Amino acid sequence: MDDAKSTRRCYGAEDVARNRLLFPDPSQERERLRLSQACNLPFSRGSRRAARLRFFGCPPFRFFLLVFSFLDDHPRRWMSNESDLQDAVGSVRASNYISIAVFVWGLYDHIICIDEEVAWYTSVRLNKSKIAYLVNRYTFLTAFSVRVATALRLGPDYDSVCRPVTIFLLFSNILLHTIANIAMVLRVRALFEHHRTIKRTLYTSVVLYILLSVTVVVVTWRHGIRAFPGLLPILPGCFAIPPKSYWAAFVVDFMFDAFIFSLTTLGICAWRSRLGFQSPSRAMPLTTHLLNAGIGYFAVITASLAFAVVVSFTSWTRVLAPTGFTVAVSSLASSRMLLALHKKLEDRPQPAIDIPSIELTAAVSTRFQAAPQRGSDEPRRTVDATVEDRNRVLESRMDDEVPAVAHTLTQYSWESHYAHLRPSSRTEMELESR
Repeated sequence: MDDAKSTRRCYGAEDVARNRLLFPDPSQERERLRLSQACNLPFSRGSRRAARLRFFGCPPFRFFLLVFSFLDDHPRRWMSNESDLQDAVGSVRASNYISIAVFVWGLYDHIICIDEEVAWYTSVRLNKSKIAYLVNRYTFLTAFSVRVATALRLGPDYDSVCRPVTIFLLFSNILLHTIANIAMVLRVRALFEHHRTIKRTLYTSVVLYILLSVTVVVVTWRHGIRAFPGLLPILPGCFAIPPKSYWAAFVVDFMFDAFIFSLTTLGICAWRSRLGFQSPSRAMPLTTHLLNAGIGYFAVITASLAFAVVVSFTSWTRVLAPTGFTVAVSSLASSRMLLALHKKLEDRPQPAIDIPSIELTAAVSTRFQAAPQRGSDEPRRTVDATVEDRNRVLESRMDDEVPAVAHTLTQYSWESHYAHLRPSSRTEMELESR
């Protein structure tokens, strides 16, 4: 009788070793380890160390885990039989393939845009938008290089490879989303340059977004980093288990993006109504392009986040979650939008006019600061102009004009109160003053 009980007990331990140790429950791991050792079941070194794991080992995140411990939800147990194990193996392989495809997509986008990037670097001094672009672009390449390198490695060790890599990828995702959103905040800040309340609201929203993102990731993923299946040493890559509340991070991203997009639309529409242009696409080409690009960006981000939320409630979440698909979409869309705005400035139809400054000037002041020609002793004069005069100037080509103080598009510098035009002759300046 005792032998029969022992046999049944060891059969149960073998099932634990094959399946449940892939998703260990901290409250039962010691008993599982002791039982399996008593039955002489093989355990990998990574599984032994995983049995002693309770929290993230990174000290800065222990605080979040303790404060939000009441939100604990036990990890899902998918491994109940052999078919579930086979499904998990297929999910890991599919996830690795998608990760490689996303990395190739990002690398291809970087290669085809390298000439535009070099032109941007050499034509504009270092500024906030350029720093955001560089961090966004090369953090993406670094993070997905690590992701692909891990996916191609056979049987990586849990403590030395899988766990630190997973933590790095999670927080690189936060960084990429944050940088993409900061690039949008810079655009909105320029639209509301003289509204202190809105600017302070923007800064506060960025800080809250970062804190919420870190908190949500730490709380939801603390049970999502598990030991790699030592029973399947031929399987490449690491196995990250998406938690039940995996979709919460997407909701935070959507709320912030919707807030920024709403402010962008409000600011541009306010400028248009105050300017009174009958043909905004010609008179305000950059702001019109910014609005169109913002609509496209928000539509793409919303679609990708909605898709990820829907998938998080299905079994396909095991495939999509470790790939960083939504992060890649956000990062690449933000990079392309910044490059498109810079190219719009370079290809503008009125090369002699600093369009962003004039668009701001038309809404803020009815006076231009007209500078004399080079080499002339004539002092700078203030020139009055009506909205109709300004429309006529904007809609006409001024090929003989000398460019004025050039604000970079990347900052969308609408910070000055006056645009600076350099008429080619005194007669033109007098005509404009009428």
